[in-house]
Amino acid sequence: MAQAKRKDNQSLGFFNRIRERRGTNISEDVLRKPTLAVNFVLFGSEFLPDPKPLVVRQLLPAKPRSSEILWNFSRYKDNRRVTLRQNPHFYLRLPTSVDAYGIGFSERFALKDFPLKENETVYVLVDKPGLCRVYLEAEKRTRTFGNVWMPKGVMIFKDINGKLESEQVVGKDIHDPQELFRRYEHTSPVVPASPSLTSPTHWIPVQDSHLRDWKPLIRETLNSPNISVRIRVGQMVHPVAPESKG
Repeated sequence: MAQAKRKDNQSLGFFNRIRERRGTNISEDVLRKPTLAVNFVLFGSEFLPDPKPLVVRQLLPAKPRSSEILWNFSRYKDNRRVTLRQNPHFYLRLPTSVDAYGIGFSERFALKDFPLKENETVYVLVDKPGLCRVYLEAEKRTRTFGNVWMPKGVMIFKDINGKLESEQVVGKDIHDPQELFRRYEHTSPVVPASPSLTSPTHWIPVQDSHLRDWKPLIRETLNSPNISVRIRVGQMVHPVAPESKG
């Protein structure tokens, strides 16, 4: 506790020094006097939940703005650094046990406003590095996901707006896919972890009836950080390449 208070005093001194500066381009958002101590739990982009997550304590103004929180994270030079490019989202209540991330899991309430209390715990989730995405084009709508985890046999999707849903919840948009197409897009020249992810970046129909399930097509990309995958359900308007027999 004493060590935490020392860090809070150091942060307060840092902000006071910034306030004394003149002629800077720093937004007024980050110049408000910090009075609120908040604990941020950083989950890695590879796995949710982390058994030993990184906890970052920040001293913030009352009713902090997202710009203030992100500015604090962006100035770190180590593994505490979080930037806007990572598309971070903040949550007040996330399960810390893998058993909670089952087929019916759904957490729709990423924080937009921050009515936080003293010593509140806030969970931070980011997207996969390298702008890897999962695009799911279903009959009802098209969705884009920035990260996918599988803590206990069930995929958990984070969409670009911060909504968290299990594969069963996401799959409600898909009804009996008679026509299923896939496309992998390499986001880096690095060779993918899975040899099966080397197909050209055009649409390929999934012709085998036992493979007409969109979920395995995403699961096989989870260990390949340089792959985006697009899944299309329904009739294609443009020509597609035939499925390889090899």
